Amino acid sequence: MTNDPLILVVDDEVRFRTNMLRLLGLSGLRAMAAAGGREALGIVDSLPVDVLLLDMKMPGMNGDEVMAELAKRPTRPEVIFLSGHASLDLPLDAVCQGASDYLIKPCTMDVLLAKIESAMERRRARRTGLGRPGSGT
Repeated sequence: MTNDPLILVVDDEVRFRTNMLRLLGLSGLRAMAAAGGREALGIVDSLPVDVLLLDMKMPGMNGDEVMAELAKRPTRPEVIFLSGHASLDLPLDAVCQGASDYLIKPCTMDVLLAKIESAMERRRARRTGLGRPGSGT
């Protein structure tokens, strides 16, 4: 069993998922993918996912609904929303729901990797009790 952080890419677009898995792997990160919200929740419930890269707009269960379900769990991964839909309200709503960050697709790998590293640092801080009170574990 590995202690390497696990990144879960959740997006309904197969090409995006495939490319993200390849790029994250080339960057030395352990990653897997889910095609939708329900599949992602199943993975989160069965594996220690550290960071969720979550599409906002998906059929079936959108990113907001996934966040609402994650909030019910005693532990949850850090969430970075990725969306192709630019809006001023969406990033604010996402952060208010507990997301670590919100990025507009496409974004550069350098930016995404920096956001993932920040999210992993927040997760480590929460695990060691150094996180914000009430921010979950």
